[in-house]
Amino acid sequence: MVEIVWDSGGAATCSAPTGARLHIGTGEPWAPEDLLAAAVSASVMQTFLTAALDARVPVLGYVASAALTVREDARPAVGVRACITVASGVTPSVVTALCQHARRTAPLSRMLASTTLTVSADVEVLTGATA
Repeated sequence: MVEIVWDSGGAATCSAPTGARLHIGTGEPWAPEDLLAAAVSASVMQTFLTAALDARVPVLGYVASAALTVREDARPAVGVRACITVASGVTPSVVTALCQHARRTAPLSRMLASTTLTVSADVEVLTGATA
């Protein structure tokens, strides 16, 4: 369970069960929307990496950016853009299929079913590289 304690103005301190803290809100480094985008991106990443491991796809690198878009006239949308490096012998279509699997099945993706979530990836295959 996380704990949020109001500090002043629109700012607060969030504490994790591990004792880690971060400052969120107005004038702080993290906005709640940033945290949601990061959480969705991390959930997709963990689901992708688990699926890749199960499929014996050697992932050499994974970097992603995520953004939450909130408009009054539409549902919220989260976009995750990943750059994934895999060993030679893996086709980009296999990685893309794993990304779409992660988009559909990641725990936060399922929790935010009424939110539009897109996941796309640039795939780099390192010729001659092995895991």
